Amino acid sequence: MRAVTNRRKQEYPLDQGSRKARGDGEIYQVQGRSDLWVKILNDHSREKQLEIEKRLTGGGSGEESPMEIVYYRGRFTGYTFRKLPEVEPKREAEPPQAPEPSPYREPSPDPRDRDPRRNNGRQAGRGASRGTGGERFLICLGVWVVLSILQYFVFYPMYRGYLLSHAAAEVVAMSLKLSAMGITALVAGTILMFLAAKAVFYRVGGVALALGEAAAYLIGIVTVNVLLMILSVGVLTLLAVLPYLAAIVVIILFVHAIFKK
Repeated sequence: MRAVTNRRKQEYPLDQGSRKARGDGEIYQVQGRSDLWVKILNDHSREKQLEIEKRLTGGGSGEESPMEIVYYRGRFTGYTFRKLPEVEPKREAEPPQAPEPSPYREPSPDPRDRDPRRNNGRQAGRGASRGTGGERFLICLGVWVVLSILQYFVFYPMYRGYLLSHAAAEVVAMSLKLSAMGITALVAGTILMFLAAKAVFYRVGGVALALGEAAAYLIGIVTVNVLLMILSVGVLTLLAVLPYLAAIVVIILFVHAIFKK
């Protein structure tokens, strides 16, 4: 376990060299914060979480007094606390100790990671793959702008050409009217893209986010265009049979009036 997060998605990177065993778990110092520590509990149950929430002090005045709940991959795992300076031993004076067994088992390291150049490049790639919230927003905005331009100047003309070549004139006229010059499909693609971004915004980034947003937008466009064609046929069919339905209703009412007399 390299880091934990709080409810506000704030990340606390753990200093692996500071790990110490406690009766019901382990404690880690937060990197760059000599006074802030994280306790990883062995018990991750809902009952344990409720017990810790009752002990929250907000100020961390006592030794290992919980300040806030932390999570690992969305799952309750422990809490933060302030470690009093006088009870924290100097790390330089500690004799070397074998690391205590951890309840979390990490995969064995890849022998190829021993190459510093390869490992540094891989770590840099992992750190930049997701990016910040602002970078993700710019990715979504860029994908939306590019696909909206393509929808108006490429996809809609292709859709219109297909209708003119393969559909009846009445269906073509109704479909083009419902499509509103491609705006209907553009709006549907934008909505589906927004929903996809809302679902994965904090999980992926970079190329994966851009490809996912583009796929959602295109799915929305294709789905709406197909539904517009089906709706056009249904509306035209209804308009065609409407006079007959009206005539049948008039006949039924007329017959009912005769027999009622």
